[in-house]
Amino acid sequence: MKHRYLINLLDPECYLSVSQMFNPETGALEEDQRIISLPEGPHQMLDFVDTIMYGTARYHEHSVGWETFFITTGCCDLTVRGKTCRLVPGDIIHIQPWMGHQMSFPEPTVYRGIFHDLNMSGTLRGLAYIREVNPKQLEGLASFQRYLMRADNIIRETPLSVCVPKEEVPEARTPDRPLSVFEFEGITLKQYTGRWENNGLTELWKAEMDDGFTARFYEDDPNTDLFYIVEGSVGFSVAGEEFTATRDCLVKIPGYAPRAFTAQGRAVMFDLAGITHWLDLFEDYTSIKANAPERLGDKDGMAALKAKYNCQIASFGIKE
Repeated sequence: MKHRYLINLLDPECYLSVSQMFNPETGALEEDQRIISLPEGPHQMLDFVDTIMYGTARYHEHSVGWETFFITTGCCDLTVRGKTCRLVPGDIIHIQPWMGHQMSFPEPTVYRGIFHDLNMSGTLRGLAYIREVNPKQLEGLASFQRYLMRADNIIRETPLSVCVPKEEVPEARTPDRPLSVFEFEGITLKQYTGRWENNGLTELWKAEMDDGFTARFYEDDPNTDLFYIVEGSVGFSVAGEEFTATRDCLVKIPGYAPRAFTAQGRAVMFDLAGITHWLDLFEDYTSIKANAPERLGDKDGMAALKAKYNCQIASFGIKE
């Protein structure tokens, strides 16, 4: 039975729907897609698709939409602006509108994406529906590309490129090169995308938590949270229900559901919703701590600081 909040990415019961993409010329399977979380709100946030890639995602771009991909198994050759680099599990790709990009997969690769302002799930559902009721519309390269163009996949000519280290490709984000790092009791937070490169809407952070690290949220938290666990185990309490999330799991929590989590051993997870302005909050907090530490004892002032940046965490630290 499907869990109300826990999404196991390895369990087909957790897929909202599935879709496949075939090479229009050879018929070979290129993408096996599992739609996990549908887009929400005017900016189509929280759109998550889990895909096994077998071939090449042709060089293309989008006029709108932001894409962030997690290389989970296998490998990927990313081509952007005339440069090609090899990415491996743990690496991240971040693509913005009008940025031509191609991904080639020398071996079957699990490739997970979170999108906003794009409705990738809708595009894939539409593709599956057409294949079911009117498959002739997808026969041949011209027909297939016509569908993609209508879905804002602007197909480009295969570019000339040179192979470079991934450190030379800004769109490639590697675990050892976060944009910023902050350390607090029991947790290290690392940033991999910024609000300035997400239309001001979101930012991607990874939380590396020590055993027993606990975060409790305000009871009236209106935000929908989406957490992605990549290492270890995290115990959650959501609306009175307790459960454990492990590697390859998402936890999606709707607004106003009381929530808390505790790391069970060392654990690592991403905040995929990215609603809180974490970078601004952390920078302001560390400035206050260094320049006016007496303000840290002002409960009203600290509450106002959290409210300013939409931080809904009431308390955190190592659970005794």
